[in-house]
Parts: sequence; C-alpha cells; structure tokens
Amino acid sequence: MSEDESLAAERRDHTQLAFPIAVPEAVKSPAHTPNRFSLAAEDDEIDDGGCFHYESLPDLFAGRIGFGPLRVFWDTNILIDFAKYGSLMWGDEEFPVVVDDPQHQDELLALYQLVQLWMMRDIRFKVSPRQLKDARRGLSADEWQRREYQILQINGALQCLNLDADIDESVHYESLPLGSGNDAWDESLVGEAIDKGCHVFLTQDKRLRRRLHERASSSLVCIMAPSALIRTLIAAGEFGPGRYDSYLPDSHKWTHLMAVAEYLGE
Repeated sequence: MSEDESLAAERRDHTQLAFPIAVPEAVKSPAHTPNRFSLAAEDDEIDDGGCFHYESLPDLFAGRIGFGPLRVFWDTNILIDFAKYGSLMWGDEEFPVVVDDPQHQDELLALYQLVQLWMMRDIRFKVSPRQLKDARRGLSADEWQRREYQILQINGALQCLNLDADIDESVHYESLPLGSGNDAWDESLVGEAIDKGCHVFLTQDKRLRRRLHERASSSLVCIMAPSALIRTLIAAGEFGPGRYDSYLPDSHKWTHLMAVAEYLGE
C-alpha cells in the first residue's frame, strides 16, 4: 500500500469513529433556542440534591441537558386557588373534596401534589408583583392585602435561599396600563415567564393554552394545567420510590408558603 493510500485509510477510520452514521437523538440541537436562564448551571456542580435530570423529561425540558431546577410560573388563577385552598395543602392528610366541579377538583388535587413535591425537590415557583393588578374586577382593600402577602411570600421562598437572584436583577416588567384586557395580561405574563427562564407556565385557562401555545413552545416553554404537569412527572418516575422521599432541601423555604396558607386560611 502506498503512503497516500495508507493516509486515506487512516482518515476513513478516524471519520467513522468521530462521526457515527447513527447520531444519538440527545445531541441534536432543538428547533428553537431556550432562554439562557432556563439552562443547567454552567459549572454543573449540582449533586442532584433535589434537582431534575433534564434529559429524563424531554417533553418538559425540551432538549435541555444537565441537572437543574424546575421553574414554574403561576398564572393568576393558580394564585387565586392557592389563596382559597392552600391551607389544606400541608400535612399528610389527603386533599378533601372542596368544589362540586370534578375537573376543578382534579386540578386542585394536582396543585396539592405539586406543593407536596415542591417541599422535597428543587421546584421554583414564580409569581409577579404585577399580578396584583391582574383582576377582572378591582380588588378590595382586603383582597389586595391578601394577594400582596401571597406574592411576597412565594417570592421570598427563593430569596431566602438567594436563588435566582441573577434573574431578578436582570428581568423587569412594568405593569400594564389600567384597563388592559385578559388577553393582554395573558400575553404579558407568558412573556415574563419565558424571560425568567421558566420551563412551565401553570394555568387552568384552556383558552390561554390554545391561544399562546405556539408562542410559548417556540421558546421551549410548556403551558400546562396542574394535572398535566403532575401526569408528566409521574410518567417520568419523579414520584416513584427513591425520588419523592429521598431529597430534603433547605426547609427554610417551606415557612414562606406555609405562612401564606396560615394567613389566608384565617
């Protein structure tokens, strides 16, 4: 074999090793680029202490890789439900039947399950102070005070651990003009969820999900009802043995949501 033929053979062997014909699905780039805040930490020093393995939940994390938190932005209807029924979402007791509508009851049960999982895993609930003004009718002074307290405590659950401080410093949204309609608020809140690196926009609003699905999915954000999120997590084994009960992050964050439940349950 000549020297040229030998070099050509080496190049063929190297090419076959470096670029196999069957490219694994995991290394393909997603169709869209996710927000930088929604990615795993670059230093990747997380030891799986309550975090999620993004590749294990491809429908939820849409091609992201590594370990990291699950960021979930609450639509205002979720805030309202937690204000009413949050006091029943703590402890070991089963969540009781509290509404006549079976579908609404299922969503409340799913929210209860999500709060239970939140206590053990790195799930970061996101709400916006702007949601004080997201109301079909004006809030009474008491309703305003109660919602303001709720928003402060939910955000405080992250701030007490100094989590996502870089996001809070980088992303700012102004409140919408007085009289803005539901569609404008929906679009603005979904936009805020995207810019704050959330993976899920949690809502019970079916119309919102249909109308803004394309916009959210183009930014690799899922718009989901609580029941859909819980089904996804269960299917991936996140409630299974060795998962749900095996993590115990800093319990200081618990005090904030518990304070909301106690305050609003009075």
